[in-house]
Amino acid sequence: MADVACINFAVMLPAIDNSLEMTKAMDWFLIVFLPFKILVLGTGMFFAIKWHHDQEKNKK
Repeated sequence: MADVACINFAVMLPAIDNSLEMTKAMDWFLIVFLPFKILVLGTGMFFAIKWHHDQEKNKK
C-alpha cells in the first residue's frame, strides 16, 4: 500500500512543476476573458435597449 502512494507521488511531481505554468495561464485567461465578456455583454445590452427604444418610437 505504501508503494502505491510513493509511485503516485512520483508521478505527480512533474505535474507540480506544470501547475505553476497552469496557474499563470489561468490568471491571463481571467485578465483577458473578463473584460472581453463585460465588453460583449455591455454592447449587447446597449443595442437591446436601443432596439426597444426605437421600436417604441416607431409605434408612436
